[in-house]
Amino acid sequence: CRRRLLGGVNTRAILNNISGVALSCLSHVQVFLIFFPKVFLTDLIIAATNKNLEVATTLSEFLVFIGLWLVIVKATPWRMPKRDFWSNSTIDRKKGAPFRLGDIMSGRRFEEITQALAYTSEEPPVYTDKFWEVREMVKEWNKNMAKVFTCSWVTCLDESMSIWTNRWTCPGWVFCPRKPH
Repeated sequence: CRRRLLGGVNTRAILNNISGVALSCLSHVQVFLIFFPKVFLTDLIIAATNKNLEVATTLSEFLVFIGLWLVIVKATPWRMPKRDFWSNSTIDRKKGAPFRLGDIMSGRRFEEITQALAYTSEEPPVYTDKFWEVREMVKEWNKNMAKVFTCSWVTCLDESMSIWTNRWTCPGWVFCPRKPH
C-alpha cells in the first residue's frame, strides 16, 4: 500500500478536537460553523456581499439567509418559484403548500442578498479564469478543513450527475452529450 509506505496511519474520519459525545450535543448551526467559521463568513463572504448591498447584512441575518435556502431546496418541487415561499395567497390542494417564510425574512430582503451574494473581494484577473470568483473561498475552505477535519484511511469520492442541457454555461465540468441527466 503506497499510503502505508509513505507513513500513513490507519485512522477513522474525525472532527479534530471534538469527541463523539461532544459532537452528538452540537446543534446544526454549531456544526455548520465548524466547517464555515465565523471569520470565514464575516471577513470573506459577508464583506464581499455587503459591497453590493445598500443595507449591510450581519452574520445572524446571513445565517438565516442560508437556512432559508436550505428550507427552499429541501421543500421545493421542481420549478416552483421561490416567491411562492413569501406568498400571501391561501394554500390550496392544486398549488401545493410551501412554507410561508415572510415572518423570518422578507422576500425582498432575501432577493437583495441573493443578487448581491459574492465570494471574493478580489478583482477579476486580466486573463480568462472562469473560477476566479470562488478561488479565494476554495483556498480558505481547504485551509479550514485541514485544521478541523481528518479524513479516514479509505476515502471514496463518487461522481455526481446533474441535469445540464447547455454545455457552455458550466465551466470546469465535464459535459457528456449522451448523458444529459
